[in-house]
Amino acid sequence: MTDADRRRALKEAWKSRPSPAGAYCVRNTVTGEGFFGCSPDVAGALNRHRFTLGVGTHRCRALQAAWNEHGPDAFAFETLELLDKTDEPDFDLAEALEILELLWLDRLTPADRAYNTAPRR
Repeated sequence: MTDADRRRALKEAWKSRPSPAGAYCVRNTVTGEGFFGCSPDVAGALNRHRFTLGVGTHRCRALQAAWNEHGPDAFAFETLELLDKTDEPDFDLAEALEILELLWLDRLTPADRAYNTAPRR
């Protein structure tokens, strides 16, 4: 197997890996404030938040300002809950994520979602 074939195989394996859906929070451990979200790919969402905060381009200005003030070590990237995906024909991932989001919004304190700027249900 050539290096190009090996890279191609690794790339295909990465693309076909299961991406767990669920709820997450980016938490400022200094203030206790958080940025809450749900995603069909929690690991990808957390990586995207970590990257955009690191390069200074996060869409939430308050979260970006806190990151700039306190530094990356002051933030925890937490998976709150993962969905059990099913192969059942009537399973709707978008609907399941919406329900999960509503359940977590009932559990979270205002501080847990302090950085969320758009009003959520």
